[in-house]
Amino acid sequence: MTGSGTLAVIKNPPHPNASKLFVNWLLSREGQETYQKALGEPTRRLDVDSPKEPYAVRPAREFMSVEQYHQLESHSEEKQESIRKPAIAAAQRLLN
Repeated sequence: MTGSGTLAVIKNPPHPNASKLFVNWLLSREGQETYQKALGEPTRRLDVDSPKEPYAVRPAREFMSVEQYHQLESHSEEKQESIRKPAIAAAQRLLN
């Protein structure tokens, strides 16, 4: 885990099957329950109850519909590319 809810798997890990096993467990119901209990961050899985601790982040599913979420989301590949490509072009102009 790299922090902020991001998971990274290194290229050519020494034990690729162990990496796959961990990722599959982390994304499972049990893994998401453990993760949100440890960090107080809600999971996006609908079959896992939301954390009730006062410090926990309130999950989006409690205050917006799936349609509203997708209208506001900014992490899809399409949205990221719309920012990434101009940023790369600007960096290349500055570095050349």
